[in-house]
Amino acid sequence: MARIDSRGSNVPRHLRGLLLSGPAAPGERLYAPEATEAPEAKEVGRLTSVARSPARGWVALGYVGRAIATGETLTVGGGPGAVHAEVKLLPFSSDGW
Repeated sequence: MARIDSRGSNVPRHLRGLLLSGPAAPGERLYAPEATEAPEAKEVGRLTSVARSPARGWVALGYVGRAIATGETLTVGGGPGAVHAEVKLLPFSSDGW
């Protein structure tokens, strides 16, 4: 914790909530949508846990790079029929999402 404080809270990844378009598995990699088409797709995060919410459908927790803004849509895994993940702030709440 002292290291984070002394370096201006610039941690490389943030824990975020993710609203998924379908099922996914914990540990799957997250990519920016345009990066999955490039030969060298760069990973921008990773899912840590996934669950089915009766109210919101598939939701997940994951670590994403600090450059990824809330509201951005990422691609889970890759390939045809890939699942998309919308980045949300935590905690999950009932304020419209």
